[in-house]
Amino acid sequence: MIQCHAVSKDVYHKLLPKAAHAYNSTAFHQRHQHLAEEVIYLVFEDADSKVVGGIIMGKKKDALLSPYSAPFGGFTFLKVPSTSLLQDCIQALRLFAKSQSISIINITLPPSIYSTSHSSMIKEALTYNGFQITYTDINHSFSLNSFQHYLKKVAKGVRKNILKGVRNPNLSFYKCISQQDCYQAYQIIQENRKQNDYPLRLSWEALCNSSEVIPMDCFLVYYESIPIAAAIIFQVTSQIAQVIYWGDLKEYRHLYTMNYLSYQLFEYYQDKITILDIGPSSEHGIPDEGLCTFKERIGCDATEKWTLNILV
Repeated sequence: MIQCHAVSKDVYHKLLPKAAHAYNSTAFHQRHQHLAEEVIYLVFEDADSKVVGGIIMGKKKDALLSPYSAPFGGFTFLKVPSTSLLQDCIQALRLFAKSQSISIINITLPPSIYSTSHSSMIKEALTYNGFQITYTDINHSFSLNSFQHYLKKVAKGVRKNILKGVRNPNLSFYKCISQQDCYQAYQIIQENRKQNDYPLRLSWEALCNSSEVIPMDCFLVYYESIPIAAAIIFQVTSQIAQVIYWGDLKEYRHLYTMNYLSYQLFEYYQDKITILDIGPSSEHGIPDEGLCTFKERIGCDATEKWTLNILV
């Protein structure tokens, strides 16, 4: 029999010191606790009072949310859980929520690249225990193990555009060193979102706040001395980095800056990590066809990111 109960942040960290990913770490939640009415650190204990896993949730009104301020959340386990253990933990979570007069539980699981079988097992266990899939988002990523033969495998048009950029003496790729450089990268993203009428959900201050607990890399593409494209990336696990924002300026798009930028990022990370998570290509289950096409043409693979909920 699994029991679910709340503990303090410090106790949670002591019991589960290694989070499944950065968004599940106690440090991340401590930095973002102002975005929920209350942050609740829940652990699952077996019949011998041994902790087997946990989940950190934000309370907003009568809802428990994971995440409440990140792209995804989900569970952390000490080892890969069995199907029966997952079932028991989810049932215990429901009982805890009911005891706290919670009306709804909402969970967005990490894309399967973060744990291929693990994510599917949890999704199946959640649906078996009454959770409904609210929507499924498309998430694209690039496996850096394949970069060695990238130019041979990528679509002909993309290869042509990349080579134009690489051979253009006026284009350069730069990893930001100073805070001022990083802010310049953010300003490029800001302008890109404005030009394309896309929302910019994270302020510069919010990014800096997150970068205190998640390593952040920023990059710029220059045309001569003019910054024309940028990328902001978080190191979410030891082997996966996630593109938080990337984009270019419309007036320089004839230089195929996004093909050039993506190629340079793949090259930069190829010997540092195994996967570059390019992020979602849909919102609330509605795909952005242009975004999907671009990411697939540059060699990315599509996986699913599930959001589920249940009325308690």
